Amino acid sequence: MKKKLAVLSICSALSFSLLVGVQPHKTKAAPELEHYVVAYKGNLPSNFSERIQKSGGKVERIIEEIGIIEVTSSDPTFLTNVKKDTTIQSAGRELEAYLETDPDNKVNFTPGTPNGNKVTLDPNADSYWDKQWDMQRLTNNGESYKLNDGDEDTVVAVIDTGIDFSHPDLAANADEAGSKTFVPGTTDAWDKNGHGTHVAGSIAANGKVKGVGPELTVRAYRVFGANGGAQQSWITDAIVAAAN
Repeated sequence: MKKKLAVLSICSALSFSLLVGVQPHKTKAAPELEHYVVAYKGNLPSNFSERIQKSGGKVERIIEEIGIIEVTSSDPTFLTNVKKDTTIQSAGRELEAYLETDPDNKVNFTPGTPNGNKVTLDPNADSYWDKQWDMQRLTNNGESYKLNDGDEDTVVAVIDTGIDFSHPDLAANADEAGSKTFVPGTTDAWDKNGHGTHVAGSIAANGKVKGVGPELTVRAYRVFGANGGAQQSWITDAIVAAAN
């Protein structure tokens, strides 16, 4: 930067007469598109979309059951404008959740055993139960299965990255037809990350690996893409859909 400024100063001194009155051309950056969540005090007003538009925003998602909408706007005065609407309870920039590892976590842990040693799995083994030290503790060495190992009519919502419906430990328990994606630009709830499949397995795996309820049904409510975060409104929408 200093070199650049020095060169410009020398050039200015040598050709001052040519540069008098000339202003450098500056390109104005386009306003950044922001995401907002707007919550109404009661039911959504019949003309809420028009009100949002007049405030400088565009409605992207409607969660009618709880009076919440997702809005995008590149207008820096949008929040100030929209908060003048007395039917609105609150409005703010949308939060985003991430799956990435906490950068402040200094623990170097390899999943597999209590002390972090890596486990080698035999693909020909009928069961990995002897490796599931965590599930052994959770189920009192499988004693809880004798009390209740779940019921297929009980559906557990996995609000995550989706589920691999072809996974041999989950294929019989995962409800693909009832699953849904809330990620814009996606059309199904298949897992492209692995996290949701892991969570679903901890709940209802029934194969080489066992979950806490091997007879439970799991349904994917996908809120994460293959990478990146999940918007606050996507997660809220998924919770409402699961409750419904």
